[in-house]
Amino acid sequence: MKNCVNVKYGDQPFNPFWEKGYQDLTVSSMGGPSFEVAEMAPLLTPKSKVLDLGCGEGRNSLYLASIGCDVTAIDRSEAGIRKLETIAKKCGVTLKTQIADISNYTLEEKYDCVMAHHSLNYLDKSAWKKLLSQVKHHTTAGGINIFTLYLYNDEYPCTNEVQAAHYKNSFLPNEIRNFYDDWREIRFDQYVKWDSHPGIPMHYHPIEKLVAQKPGGKYDCHIFKEPILSKALMTNNLFHGISMGMTQQDLIEWVGAPDIINTKKAHGKQFGISLHDREYSSQATVEDYIIELWYYGNRVIYLNNGIVSGKALYNTHPMRIKITNTLTKIVKS
Repeated sequence: MKNCVNVKYGDQPFNPFWEKGYQDLTVSSMGGPSFEVAEMAPLLTPKSKVLDLGCGEGRNSLYLASIGCDVTAIDRSEAGIRKLETIAKKCGVTLKTQIADISNYTLEEKYDCVMAHHSLNYLDKSAWKKLLSQVKHHTTAGGINIFTLYLYNDEYPCTNEVQAAHYKNSFLPNEIRNFYDDWREIRFDQYVKWDSHPGIPMHYHPIEKLVAQKPGGKYDCHIFKEPILSKALMTNNLFHGISMGMTQQDLIEWVGAPDIINTKKAHGKQFGISLHDREYSSQATVEDYIIELWYYGNRVIYLNNGIVSGKALYNTHPMRIKITNTLTKIVKS
């Protein structure tokens, strides 16, 4: 795997591409909550303690706080934290925030859920191992950890904007999965995703996603992994012709309707749709956020409120997680 060489990207504080969006209260830089966070939300009832490490502008923190979780959101970006505080206040949502560098962060409390989306990539290997060792210890029995990582490679080399943000290239393929081999694996995905952000045109990210549950504790629910066996297919040309901002009808006319759609809805005000070239990018928040995954074999199209916001090519088999008989949160053993 190639090392990334830092290059200058803009003139924002510590160079990362996301700072421009974080400083603008009129845009949604990264969109609303991640699908897997909404997928795991039934395990978290009001007052469940959540820690968001490297929260950015706080799309996942805002969502989980909106359903009553006791959320602590941490990021080194003052602009991101101030934006989250402002949006949360406007939405009537209460959460705790802290400006801190997670590379040397010390956990002191126990949490029912700890998550980090695309933030661990900027830590050296020794730093993320120390941090995640703390995270595992400070997760309650039966609690959930949710991580999403970039793993750039020779086929999909690190992009300029990510290089400039000091991407460390400190994870090997499957390394985070192996780090959690003593926990119950709920979801592990490997795929390449194309998306866009305000000020950044469509680009790719090779991704690993892990959702794992700490042993112990008792749930009054069951978690099932179900393979998604889509018979709908599309050619490479059709896939690469899908652009961010296409409407649902545009997509159907271009590739046809899928045979399987996986949908999650985040009720209430959430961060809006993240696009760089349409009027939707001016919406910092929306009323209700609907996430749809349209499946065409191993290709997945992401729609948010009826607008294409991403597309992915899966290396692992697409899965659907089903949670049944959920009445209360984690019960400690």
